[in-house]
Amino acid sequence: MEKVLFISSRPLYPIISGIQIRTVQQLEFLLQRYNVDVIYQSEEKEDEKLLRKQLPKVGKIICFKLPKWKSYLQTLRFLFNRLPLQVNYYYEKKIQAYIDKHLSEYSIVFCNNIRTAQYVIETKNILKCIDFVDALSMNYEKARKRSYGIWKWIYAIEYKRCSAYEQQVLNSFDRCAIISEVDKQYLLRHTHSLLHIVGNKVDIPNEALVSRHEDWGNIVFVGKMNYEPNIIAVTYFAEHIFPKLTSCYPRLRFVIVGALPDARVQKLATYKNVIVTGYVDTVEPYYQKATIVACPMLTGAGIQNKIIQAMAYGCCVVTTSIGAEGLNIQHDELAIADEDNMARTILSLLEDKQKRKSMGKAAREYVIKNLSQQVISQQFWKFMNQ
Repeated sequence: MEKVLFISSRPLYPIISGIQIRTVQQLEFLLQRYNVDVIYQSEEKEDEKLLRKQLPKVGKIICFKLPKWKSYLQTLRFLFNRLPLQVNYYYEKKIQAYIDKHLSEYSIVFCNNIRTAQYVIETKNILKCIDFVDALSMNYEKARKRSYGIWKWIYAIEYKRCSAYEQQVLNSFDRCAIISEVDKQYLLRHTHSLLHIVGNKVDIPNEALVSRHEDWGNIVFVGKMNYEPNIIAVTYFAEHIFPKLTSCYPRLRFVIVGALPDARVQKLATYKNVIVTGYVDTVEPYYQKATIVACPMLTGAGIQNKIIQAMAYGCCVVTTSIGAEGLNIQHDELAIADEDNMARTILSLLEDKQKRKSMGKAAREYVIKNLSQQVISQQFWKFMNQ
């Protein structure tokens, strides 16, 4: 079997974010046909044991422990180069030295996103594969329009640099994947490179575990809560939408589920009927008890794992047009409502349990048809064997 060097910018376990779900998915596929060694960087060495336990077929596991303060310091290199801030943040010379020394042992190198592309961007004589995941430049283009002060300045810089860097990566790698047609068309607006769509597979829960569409009132949001698009989404919802809902349903609760809540998210827990859980072992009980799953994304790119997971559980999902990007929704699989009519849409669904149940059923059927293991596996191997 051919050998693959798989480079990840973050630990793969424990899974607390969408990028980890995506990275593990690609690694699982590769392990079906290749011998795979994994390089990643982490703040903790202990997560190496979790990777070995979850994916015993992995060959070598090379973990470079890097404290967060050093990563922040490395980001300052952006003052002296044209790389995106996040590429500077994750780039480590010790990892580069290891890869340079050992790359000749492999026939394929696989980068889990553009943050790891710099290690091999100039390398020749090896098959180079990368998963863009989503169009980061599109994410920052949206974010800069909704930010203020220093963040607006940072996002403007990152938008410009990511735009240029993504094009460079497209032209430097042999195999390129991305999560949706929307993200694909955004990246290809200035080039004609070959870019394959590989969706995110969803584990389909047993019918007995699907949402019960509780009447007593939980509006649920699930996501990694130090991720800026998620922070913007829940803050906007708690401050502008939720008060309109509780004026009609005083006992309604807004439950924010997810690891690493930012200080701005923790502050929301002081609001009446808003609950911030922090890390939970499983989100299953929250989906089961959700009256509605809200995903009021105002920024971001790619397909939202939080949405397709909720759909797999048969939840009634309300999102924005940004949140629905990349999903080929044609019927009543979920409700799409932007800022001017989100409260009105949720109120109408709170009053109609049968509608919530029918939407949840259609959502689950959509996921089974479009995002199953078999469907996404075919997409992945088409990308690898183009």
